[in-house]
Amino acid sequence: MAIADEERPAIVVEIEILRSAVVHDASIREVLHRVHYPELPTVYPTVSQLVFAAAAMVTPEHSTVAIRVLIMKSWIVAFDLASLGCIWLLLRHFGKHSAWLIAWAWSPLVLKEFANSGHLDSIAVFFTLGATSLAVTRPTRMSMLASAMMMGLAVASKLFPVVLLPLWIISYSKRSGWLRGLQLATVALLASFILLLPMFWNRPAAKPQSGMSGSNTASQSSLDGLSTFLSRWEMNDLIFMTVEENIRLAGHVPEQSALWFVVVPDQLRQAITKKLAIWSGQPEERIPFMATRVMTAMFFAAVMCWLALRAWREPHQLPQWIFLALAWFWFLAPTQNPWYWCWALAFVPFANSRRWLAVSGLSLIYYLRFWFLYHAQNQEVFGSSFRGTAFFDFVVVWLEFCPFLLLLALAAIGQSRKSFTKIGNGV
Repeated sequence: MAIADEERPAIVVEIEILRSAVVHDASIREVLHRVHYPELPTVYPTVSQLVFAAAAMVTPEHSTVAIRVLIMKSWIVAFDLASLGCIWLLLRHFGKHSAWLIAWAWSPLVLKEFANSGHLDSIAVFFTLGATSLAVTRPTRMSMLASAMMMGLAVASKLFPVVLLPLWIISYSKRSGWLRGLQLATVALLASFILLLPMFWNRPAAKPQSGMSGSNTASQSSLDGLSTFLSRWEMNDLIFMTVEENIRLAGHVPEQSALWFVVVPDQLRQAITKKLAIWSGQPEERIPFMATRVMTAMFFAAVMCWLALRAWREPHQLPQWIFLALAWFWFLAPTQNPWYWCWALAFVPFANSRRWLAVSGLSLIYYLRFWFLYHAQNQEVFGSSFRGTAFFDFVVVWLEFCPFLLLLALAAIGQSRKSFTKIGNGV
């Protein structure tokens, strides 16, 4: 006897509706076929999922893949344009020239990643800018509540704005008092928690369909996909990769006994890896990534402590501290996708240095990796012993990031010398 729909769990009915849509709509089948890593639950938080749902609701039934993509990208571009409006409000508040809007509006990186690729990061960027604009330009009670809600929406859009919460709260507290700062923190954290709750819900995976792969029957939540991303994903990184490879044992790259930038002796790396594996109870092959995660996290924590102190001393410069937090969050991450730089690019007019504009162009070098993947995967590149993407991962990334980081270091040294000279002269 068949069980009536009302007697079955709602999740089962929903999954069967989705299966039916896949069977009867060729465009939906094509969209699902294009999904990368379909065996993993999505890492995208609730607010982004709601935007996807809204785009799907306004999409005509049985639309082609091209129409579905166009409608989805239109929503992404709408948030992109709204971000431009928030940047204009901040520029106006701080008395900066409106020409700085070009840094976002005409950026090839922004055009590529949002209008062309349709990355959802524009959603979180908009809410981050909106929260900052309200917190800085309108320090009233109602604006505080609106800013706190925007902070919650930002975190529930892409998670990265969670690192900005201390800066938002400290800056607002210094200007408006700790009582209002506590209210801001309470509303922002509560909004973030409520909006992120669905990520903690377990749900059964759909049964594998004919012609579809990557499904499993285990109970999963979005945190499974997120934990995989945070503990395993690595792409287009320099600082993280350099530290990790000086911990990892040699031989993991085909035909490479040792990478050219590894200076730690293999014997020492082996001893460190074994001791950490015993101490942590983790497999030895996981130790280099995890240890590097800990070290870069500690360094970023030190950066955030310094920025929090600056936010307390100079709360009116909040956009500058936000920019530096997001910039170093990106540079220390194991996954430096170029569209992630857009998080910081939105605040680049307040960085007090035009050299940061170069990162937007340099980060597009990442797309050369696809050339090495498709045209040089099985051959040595430029006479080196690296093949295909290995040449990009261990050579090209140095050209992408190293010149800029050296320029940044030299500028910091020059600024420090000027400061010491002034102190020495009694200024």
